[in-house]
Amino acid sequence: MSSRSFDPLNGALTKIAKRDHSHWEIEQYFKKKGLSPQEISSALEELVELRALDDERFKRSYFLELVRKGWGPLGVQFKMRSRGIEFSQGDYQKLRGEEFGDQEPDEFEVARLQELIERKLRRGLTHSKPITWEKKEKIKRHLVSRGFSLGLINQALEAPST
Repeated sequence: MSSRSFDPLNGALTKIAKRDHSHWEIEQYFKKKGLSPQEISSALEELVELRALDDERFKRSYFLELVRKGWGPLGVQFKMRSRGIEFSQGDYQKLRGEEFGDQEPDEFEVARLQELIERKLRRGLTHSKPITWEKKEKIKRHLVSRGFSLGLINQALEAPST
């Protein structure tokens, strides 16, 4: 498809209307559409001027979405980078503090983990069944795959509420 038959601004605004996108994602979209580097640069500048494209806004909203979906610090960092956003543990701690208060990082993560573990344990279990070692290991593997550290997972599993 030639770049003349594709309106980059309208195409990007349509994508952004469905969900927020990072600068990098829209740049990749334009490249796939065959736009020249000059056309890409011009369109990106216009989107920034229109405030349709804002990496800081994207970073905050995507962070909240990932935390709500049960992703841990390392998982959030990985997912952000896969969307073209530089994201460090410092960024995670800063956004966590701004969005969820100044609770100590470990306390915050252990509380989140306990909630996620409780949710996992409630699925398919009746109250009369004991929690098996295999079930705990399965939960651990799931949470590690979501970007939580094994130390915090063990702390959450040993805590009195689980």
